[in-house]
Amino acid sequence: MNVAVIEFNEFHDEVLPSVVHALNGLDVRPDVYLPARAARQGAFDLARDLQYRLELIGGSSRWRRAISRIRGTPARHRRYDALILNSSEPPDVLEAASRIHLPTIALVHNGDRLHGGPYAAFFADPARQPAFLGRHVAASVGRADGHDWIAPFYLGDPVAIRSIDPDPDPAGRITLCVQGNVEYVRRDYTSLLAAVETLAGERSDFRVRIVGRSHWRDGRDLRAQVEARGLADRFSFSARDIAHPDYIRLVATSDLILPLVDPGVSRLAPYFTVKITSSMSMSIGLGVIPVTETSLARLYGVEEAAVTHGPGRLLDGLRAALDLDPAERAVRVAALDRVRAEALATSVTDLAAAFERLGVPIR
Repeated sequence: MNVAVIEFNEFHDEVLPSVVHALNGLDVRPDVYLPARAARQGAFDLARDLQYRLELIGGSSRWRRAISRIRGTPARHRRYDALILNSSEPPDVLEAASRIHLPTIALVHNGDRLHGGPYAAFFADPARQPAFLGRHVAASVGRADGHDWIAPFYLGDPVAIRSIDPDPDPAGRITLCVQGNVEYVRRDYTSLLAAVETLAGERSDFRVRIVGRSHWRDGRDLRAQVEARGLADRFSFSARDIAHPDYIRLVATSDLILPLVDPGVSRLAPYFTVKITSSMSMSIGLGVIPVTETSLARLYGVEEAAVTHGPGRLLDGLRAALDLDPAERAVRVAALDRVRAEALATSVTDLAAAFERLGVPIR
């Protein structure tokens, strides 16, 4: 079976290794089409065991040229049995993808897009199947059986990735990671600051590692609040243009990860229904113990692996997490490994079923 995987955008490429991993599980070696800038970001650099061919698309007419090549012209390019669209947003992507007349599986990053408008129209064509990045997102649009998903949990070998820490702490403090660009609409940084300020008065054995862009408005404000509260020695911020491999290694070599997604914060409610949180994907994919609100841990099936707390009780969760002994941490990491293995296996099965529904034989 010949499959093209395409990402029209210069972002969302971090999901691609999971897509290729699922295809490799079906003995498919896809052609992956990426804008040159996205390719330079290095999403595949730590996933060296994957089998794929990289096709760069660039220039102002990259969409038109990519569509032409996937259709099979010029003649030196293979024709394909199916297309996987890695990102189905924004609507311009759907318009471009609709000109590729192949059986298509399109990844859905935000489930609410399917409730109407161009996304519902796009998937009304029986030659197109949605694939979701979380079971709860699939359920939000009526896939209550939890199928039709590709788990975005494959970033490479977690043990190998954790072997290099780009920012080791000389004092050997416990590292709490908050990953993702600093945007107040995505995470509850207010609770983080309050909890760290309290904990800083109780103990000296931890630090907070912010991994992601923090030089925009919200990031600058967070940095200012850290300074104003006298917490500069407890926080580190990654570089403005950090390379993807170093980004992943900073997350992977942290001891704990904080999604900072709480149902008590109204703006974060979509993360419990129609959206995924990348922090949970990285927690599972890299084997980093999450400190998270109980219902979020339940959505991802990591209750045994996480350190959980009630709504609005981040401080309680952090106190419990910082007191874990090495044996307790090892038990939780092993639980994350089991969740990851099961989810990746399910992704292969669900992808095979999607191809079957599209009438594409796996051979």
